[in-house]
Amino acid sequence: MLRAPTLLAFAVATSLALSSRAAPPATSPMWTGRIAAPIAPIATDAHTSARRALHELGLAAAKAELAPAGVTTLGDGDRFVNFTQRHLGLDVLGAGATVRMTARGEVTLVTQHLGRALPASAKP
Repeated sequence: MLRAPTLLAFAVATSLALSSRAAPPATSPMWTGRIAAPIAPIATDAHTSARRALHELGLAAAKAELAPAGVTTLGDGDRFVNFTQRHLGLDVLGAGATVRMTARGEVTLVTQHLGRALPASAKP
């Protein structure tokens, strides 16, 4: 079991690692990071704004086939806009992207976890 000082050190190290990340690696299928300067709202529809933010950041998720998977709104008005990755018309289990937006529609956090080496055919 970890003691409180160990947990605190881990939290600080994780926070520093996320805040010091300069730019997302566009080709990496897994990436999570806070956006240093929030991206201004692009459209009134949450999924449209989130998709445009993924494209503007140059993330691999912008090129993946993503289907809207829902929006979760928090008490302060912030929203988590979720996408699931699809391939050949099928959902890729556990793969997708999430974009956190403020109540004003600014993008502040992005995470992506995409399937790799997907098959050329969906036939069993």
